[in-house]
Amino acid sequence: MATVTVLPLGTYAAGNRLIGPVSVPNGVSTVAFAIQRCTSADNTIWSDPNTTISLNWDCSVDGGVTWINLGGFSGNGGIALGRGGVELAWSSGSVQFPTGTGRQVRVNSSIVGGSVKTSVTLTTS
Repeated sequence: MATVTVLPLGTYAAGNRLIGPVSVPNGVSTVAFAIQRCTSADNTIWSDPNTTISLNWDCSVDGGVTWINLGGFSGNGGIALGRGGVELAWSSGSVQFPTGTGRQVRVNSSIVGGSVKTSVTLTTS
């Protein structure tokens, strides 16, 4: 399993940006993402509930010539609670990745409603 920071912790203005592409090693079958959230311990990260972040994941099995959408994530800022009322420091999800060689993944991101401080990681397994 390997984890790469694809968007370092920083403050990002509202707008659209393309993250990647990142090469996916042979044998990897799952690609997971995690986006840092607001918590009581650090309320400076994605704190505004009116700020929305959307991530859409694309994959390529031909070295980036063509792209296939794998799905996405959209959420609002502020503190998010998980099971048992525990604050979530990260929102995460994963997608199955097609087999092949020359594979890549990229993320189309959109921030709406103001700037946001966050980071995004990508984990392959």
